[in-house]
Amino acid sequence: MKNYKLLVPFVLVVLFVLSIYMTFDSNMKTDDQYNDYIFAARSFAAQGIVVDAIENYTFALEIKDSLDLQMEIAVFYKTHNRIEDAAECGREMLKSFPNRVEVYGLLMNIYSEQHDYIACFRLADTMQRRNLPLDAISETLIEINDYYFFQGQYEDVSVFGGGYCAVKTKGLWGYVNETGRRIIRTQFLETGPFRLELAPVLDTESQAYFIDTEGNKKKVVLGVDNVVKLGAIEDGVYTLFDGKTWGLYGKDDKPLAGGFDEISSFINGIAAAKRNDGWMLIDSTGQPVNSATYDHVVQDERGVVYRGERLFVKIDDHYYLIDISGNKINETGYEDVKMFYDATYAAVRIDGLWGFIDTDGSEFIRPEYKDAHSFSGGFAAVKIDDRWGFINTDNELAIENIFIDVKNFNSRGCVFISFGDEWELLKLYKYNF
Repeated sequence: MKNYKLLVPFVLVVLFVLSIYMTFDSNMKTDDQYNDYIFAARSFAAQGIVVDAIENYTFALEIKDSLDLQMEIAVFYKTHNRIEDAAECGREMLKSFPNRVEVYGLLMNIYSEQHDYIACFRLADTMQRRNLPLDAISETLIEINDYYFFQGQYEDVSVFGGGYCAVKTKGLWGYVNETGRRIIRTQFLETGPFRLELAPVLDTESQAYFIDTEGNKKKVVLGVDNVVKLGAIEDGVYTLFDGKTWGLYGKDDKPLAGGFDEISSFINGIAAAKRNDGWMLIDSTGQPVNSATYDHVVQDERGVVYRGERLFVKIDDHYYLIDISGNKINETGYEDVKMFYDATYAAVRIDGLWGFIDTDGSEFIRPEYKDAHSFSGGFAAVKIDDRWGFINTDNELAIENIFIDVKNFNSRGCVFISFGDEWELLKLYKYNF
């Protein structure tokens, strides 16, 4: 019994040493197997034998999983045009390694090759939310920054105002929101832009009223027998054409001022009105803002004449940039101008060519274009060789000049364009994912 007790520790030591040896030997065999699979996978890959390469990569991965091996497999898939398999590898890696920027770089490259630009911008958004540096994807992101897609087809369109735009289908008008989704069905004979969540409309029975952003009737115009045109409403004040003259109306539908040949919408506290041969600026009571009269006051498609404390007026043969008091901002006279669209840079024509100025009247982009719109949403439409495209604020052609006609960008990267008979909505991927 004594000898047996002495033997027990010895046996335990032997078993322990044996277990270590067996574990080491097993690991050696496992490493050998792993290396064999990797060697075989790479050999098959070099020969273009895809199926066998994948099989050996899979065996190796089952033995020893790592980010480096997963990246190698994903690159192998990509190299051999198994793009969706490469993308799936990338997505699986993100689950296990959500903060490794090289995975994002690989996936960004794959999505770009697939032309899945929405996925690219979602990936960038994820990195930003996780406070990861964008260096790994920045080059690809720059390349696809101005990529776009099209949505919808319409007979005619207006311009975005208050986040909505009127569109025409089968002879009737409705509205889409700033992403292009139809929110009010086409049902009106005439429509105007939304202003403070109300838009003027004429229905198929020629009744005039204002609707909200869900299409609900909110304010009916009373006391006027024949409403032909209805302007936007602000603080209860709106403009109206009865087929003979234009007038400015107040909250009780009583005329504040009338007998105008033309009048803009009352927006930003100001309207421009023409009586006889002269234009004047009027306030919400219909009274002149200053004593000056002009040959013309420039307005945009929304009827806005005053934005960013600036407006353009025509005196004799030239247009001038002025403030609301009638003071000239500079002494430069322009051959033609476009109203400031979002108080950034306005298009002006000098010596037959269009360029851009800021609200101080300083030249921003020298005149060089056949035609142009003012900047909106970071872009300006310019006409080159009889086709419209878009430049950015660096005066780079961001969207190729391939369009017959164009409108202005909104803040969500959407703009209506036309190739001929119909209008479509161009949407930048970076704002619409």
